[in-house]
Amino acid sequence: MKLRLNLYTSAIKPEQEKISLKLVVQVVGCLVLVMTLVGLALDYRSDATSQELAAMQQQTAAQQSQIEQLRTRLQARVPSPVLVKQHEELTQLLSQKNKLLSYVQNEQKKTAVKYGPVFDYLAKIDPKGFWLTSFRLSADSSTFQGYVLKAELLPYWLNQLSQNEFFKGQSFAQFELEQERDQTQAMSFVVQSEQVAGEAP
Repeated sequence: MKLRLNLYTSAIKPEQEKISLKLVVQVVGCLVLVMTLVGLALDYRSDATSQELAAMQQQTAAQQSQIEQLRTRLQARVPSPVLVKQHEELTQLLSQKNKLLSYVQNEQKKTAVKYGPVFDYLAKIDPKGFWLTSFRLSADSSTFQGYVLKAELLPYWLNQLSQNEFFKGQSFAQFELEQERDQTQAMSFVVQSEQVAGEAP
């Protein structure tokens, strides 16, 4: 007589953990809040730089006017050594100011990107089964990291992302997709973009 004993009971069955909708909503909400705060901070910094640039332009204009006045006085009479020396010093100072002004203007162009609309756009193109965990943005290149439940979600998301004006001229040519080792359905991804040669950012 054979006796069968089933040791595989329901008590030792592995439980499948599920991500709750509430947790997903909280994560997305926190991400949107953080992106909004970062955008506001960057806008404030850009405005402060613009004010400094305007003040520097006013100083440069005043010094240019002073040089013109000295030049007029020098042409009206024989210049004294004091006036000649003062003219040379002011000319040299103006040259330095112009170089600094040009540098600040170039730096402002690099940092004058409005990130707020980009953050809003990222929040809108958030398909189901797609989680963005971190990202880095610049006018020349961008990097995104996150998880997807289906591999086809990644090219769909990239296609939506490339339609934003900020990413025009950038090519999403480098990406990695890897199955997680914890036997979940989620796959991690890393996407990098680079500025296409010959195109403006």
